[in-house]
Amino acid sequence: MLVIPFRPVQRLTDLTLDEVASVFTTVQKVQRMLANVYFANDSIQSQNPLDGGSFNIAIQDGKDAGQTVPHMHCHIIPRTRVNENEIGEGDGIYDRLQGEEGNVGGGLWDLKSRPEHVGKFPVIEDEDRRVRSKEEM
Repeated sequence: MLVIPFRPVQRLTDLTLDEVASVFTTVQKVQRMLANVYFANDSIQSQNPLDGGSFNIAIQDGKDAGQTVPHMHCHIIPRTRVNENEIGEGDGIYDRLQGEEGNVGGGLWDLKSRPEHVGKFPVIEDEDRRVRSKEEM
């Protein structure tokens, strides 16, 4: 799901404070709606659908971050739990965001010429990850 401000701006920093509040209030509403659809069965014990899964909230802010559509938008991606015998997608979601699947509106560019995709998230292998303390986080 995407949340897009009414006023077309390219960067998050181009939004007014009221627009930022509106975008992120909408992100929260969309999360609750998606949780009711995707997580309800996994949260029966708590009765709170948000307890049944997680979300990736992603903004590619600028072309070096992978933004190919020159309009600020926020991806809201529900992440469901996997059974212990399954392998979840994990950080693979970022590869999908950088690919054609995440190129929302790219077809509109095909009418003219699509901008070159220059941003790329660095891939960090699990064995190279460093555990951070709560203070560092």
